[in-house]
Amino acid sequence: RQRIKNSIYSDFQTPNPSSNILKNTWANYNNQQQIRGVLNLRHTFRIYTPSLTLAYMQNFLDIPVNSDLEKIKKPFGSINFNNDFEISNNLL
Repeated sequence: RQRIKNSIYSDFQTPNPSSNILKNTWANYNNQQQIRGVLNLRHTFRIYTPSLTLAYMQNFLDIPVNSDLEKIKKPFGSINFNNDFEISNNLL
């Protein structure tokens, strides 16, 4: 678990909820907490090496939205599967 004080992130804003205008700027957030976990499984079978990576991340952050505070806490993850074949010492 990580706690970040005075973090600065890209921020997207609209003048009002029904606007088609989007403004990209930078914003300073007082406190942010984050949970991250990564698991990588990899094994070599002669010339073949499969690799499976699982990642999980969840932010805990309050951001201002239309004069209100919105809590950001939805977790997200990713799965990545790679295959390597080593044909020779110089060719992968």
